[in-house]
Amino acid sequence: MDESGSMLKWKDDRKQFVGLSISGSGKDASPQIEIMKIQINTDHNIQGSESLSRHTEAVVQDGLGHLAEHITRIEVHLTDENGRKGGNHDKRCMMEARLEGHQPIAVTQEAETIEQAIGGATDKLKSLIEHTLGRLSSR
Repeated sequence: MDESGSMLKWKDDRKQFVGLSISGSGKDASPQIEIMKIQINTDHNIQGSESLSRHTEAVVQDGLGHLAEHITRIEVHLTDENGRKGGNHDKRCMMEARLEGHQPIAVTQEAETIEQAIGGATDKLKSLIEHTLGRLSSR
């Protein structure tokens, strides 16, 4: 466990990162384990690193943490479409959310940098989840 309260683990065989966040609310509060798991996959063109995983986990937690009670897992797939050839908007982030008791939902964001793609996909997924949960609660 690191200083932020996250348990970080890379699965070297498939370039996957799995994160589980632990949080407490207040000085004397006991830690609570969020059920939302974050799994990060990279293609062979993107170097899976500890800093990339920490950045991705932070962005996803900041954007979707308030919805954690509804989400069992987030899968993040990071790809560089053009690899070494370069190009504009060739970094892609596909995020899939597994909602408790529902079919998975997914979004894709392409951008110039992988960080921009992660942020954009997180924003899209947040909107989609909030819309989906709102629609379900109005039934």
